[in-house]
Amino acid sequence: MSGPRTELNQLSLEKQRLLVESESNRLKLGKSFAQLRQDTHVFVSQAGLIGTAVGGLLVAYGGYRAMRGSREKGKPGKTSALSRCIGVARMALSLWLAVRKMKSRGASPSDLNSHP
Repeated sequence: MSGPRTELNQLSLEKQRLLVESESNRLKLGKSFAQLRQDTHVFVSQAGLIGTAVGGLLVAYGGYRAMRGSREKGKPGKTSALSRCIGVARMALSLWLAVRKMKSRGASPSDLNSHP
């Protein structure tokens, strides 16, 4: 009768080994997810900083382009500096509203190009 008991003991030991291995794998997976979450947070914050910098540069460039023509007075088709400032302000406001809307929806920058 030692045969069936030995077999049961071996199966019990194998079951315990598998449970320990499973718990170890669960812990490794949890650590991997925690690291992935941290890496994603760092990436998103860096992407946000880059996006903010690029947005600022675009607004500054738009302002520069709008104001550059104000020095060329007297040419037909040119507008006043005030008109250009208002145009730049409208552009900046529309960019700000678009970025704010995008952030509130949790969307990506490519969503600004899509029409609902």
